[in-house]
Amino acid sequence: MKADDKIVEALFGAISLDEIIALEMSLIRTRSYPLEETPLAEFVVGYLREQGIDAAMQQVSVPEHLQTRDLPRVSHNVVGRLQGEGGGSSLLFNGHMDVNATDLAVGGTAFTAYSTWTRDPFTPTLEDGRIYGKGAYDEKGGVCAFLAAAVAIRRAGIRLRGDIYVCPVMGHYSESIGTKHMMRVGPRTDYGICTENSGSCIVPAHNGGIAAEVRVRGTNPGTKYTLPETLHRSTGFENAMRVILALGAEGVPHPGDGWLRFSPHAMLPEFPNHRVGYVRPVDKALDHIAIGLLIKTVPGMDERTCAEDLGRLLRSLETAHADFCGGEVHCRCWSPPLVTAPGSRVVQALVRAHRTATGREPVVGTEARRGAMGDSGVMAAAGIETCVFGPGVMHDVRQLRGEVSPDESISVEELVSAARTMMLAAVDVCS
Repeated sequence: MKADDKIVEALFGAISLDEIIALEMSLIRTRSYPLEETPLAEFVVGYLREQGIDAAMQQVSVPEHLQTRDLPRVSHNVVGRLQGEGGGSSLLFNGHMDVNATDLAVGGTAFTAYSTWTRDPFTPTLEDGRIYGKGAYDEKGGVCAFLAAAVAIRRAGIRLRGDIYVCPVMGHYSESIGTKHMMRVGPRTDYGICTENSGSCIVPAHNGGIAAEVRVRGTNPGTKYTLPETLHRSTGFENAMRVILALGAEGVPHPGDGWLRFSPHAMLPEFPNHRVGYVRPVDKALDHIAIGLLIKTVPGMDERTCAEDLGRLLRSLETAHADFCGGEVHCRCWSPPLVTAPGSRVVQALVRAHRTATGREPVVGTEARRGAMGDSGVMAAAGIETCVFGPGVMHDVRQLRGEVSPDESISVEELVSAARTMMLAAVDVCS
């Protein structure tokens, strides 16, 4: 469906610029570190109900391997619903409520302490057409945009056949557990838009991610002279270094003839690749060392194939080094890859909506979310035809280079354009 002028006018006039700004500021003001999203979920449910939209909290239990003594063991998603009249396609808007947990991250990208911010991260401010604050674009801008879109459709009285779900989720930074839970218990829809910050580019594909841990053993360096027979044997850390070197270069595409098996994918030529997240003792003895990895995957790779590949790499090291002692490999799927055809209905609905909302041709491609992964891949693996579209860039190169202040911000103009694009796309898909 192509929205006619009356529908466009009704939607754009249904929610004001000031309301969108106020909503974004309220989202920023409500702190929502990983596994502590419940206060923000409560705010969003209250907001949606005030606007006449059905909404409820969805409880999510935190898996044992992610639990800590200081954090809650339960958090919440939000499920908001605009019910259609029946017979139409359904659409789910997904966006994460959690912001990166460490004070050493700005929007999850530019690494510097809050002490270098020029503004209070949790006191949102509007300056020169930009809203500043923690989470402004990662990803409260996207959540704000789809909440505003739902409110506009509700107020404008647009009659749709299919249901629209607006679902801010917890746990994006906790292995996407909020979206994984939602895909198990519902709602499930025909189409999905994940509102990760993509610079308002439409992203149909991105890599997946496997969280892996490899454990090796070796001689305790503190006992070498007590046990002379171990003097020339490798320590656990030395064996860990052998593993890291055998893995190859971090952050660059793996060769097709290396330890990692995969079939190259035309839409994801930079992948697979890997990075090392940590090297640390399993216990206090210093002879049992864990190496944490993130393997960024292409279709056809999963936790089973990656575990097999890592096991084969350990066996090759045992053959090459008599004193190498490889041990366990553990792999968990953080997120499957996302691959949606550029001609799919949800992508083309966003293309048409973006043209109408901005008067410009949208960018459709993978570059804006290169290296990212998460909730959209989980949705796609559950059978929802999904793409990524959201306001705000994933990486501000100037911040990464230290050329400008690390304060996170989002353009009001882009935020409003994204909200208008989302409302038009939703009407297109669900009519």
